[in-house]
Amino acid sequence: VPRQSSWEQRRAWLDIQRAYDVLVNPKRREPYDRRRGGGGGEEFTEAGAASSSERGAAAGVEGYLPGPLEVADLQGEEFFWAVEGYFAALDAAEPQAEAAAPSFGVAETAWEDVQDFYDHWLAWGSQRDFAEAAARHSAGELASAPNRQARRLMEAENERLQRQARKDYG
Repeated sequence: VPRQSSWEQRRAWLDIQRAYDVLVNPKRREPYDRRRGGGGGEEFTEAGAASSSERGAAAGVEGYLPGPLEVADLQGEEFFWAVEGYFAALDAAEPQAEAAAPSFGVAETAWEDVQDFYDHWLAWGSQRDFAEAAARHSAGELASAPNRQARRLMEAENERLQRQARKDYG
């Protein structure tokens, strides 16, 4: 699976942030709700929703993950599956996730429940250590450095790469 670039991650996050800004503001949300026929289709209800993994498999949205979140062409329940699956993949990639992230919900989900999703992801920060990004100089190379100054330069380069990877990811 190709890795998503920092620009693509940032763009996807900004798209989600813009959607949040529309949903949280009743005046901005009203035209959206009118255009979408009240915010969702009658054929899809939260009570009839399957788990996100079942929904993703059924709708064939795995191609949207973990790459850029492409939702422009998705209709109805596929949109909710794609967004839910995208964030489920982010959550699953975290090594030290204490509890599962709140659900994105469906068209009929109450705003109070959806707000938990946004609160969680707006405050989210990756717990990854990004050690794989700092693999420019392996432990063996560090141990066999010709002198302490060379070893410290190699360690500093690894740390710089690790900081850059964390910055690019988040």
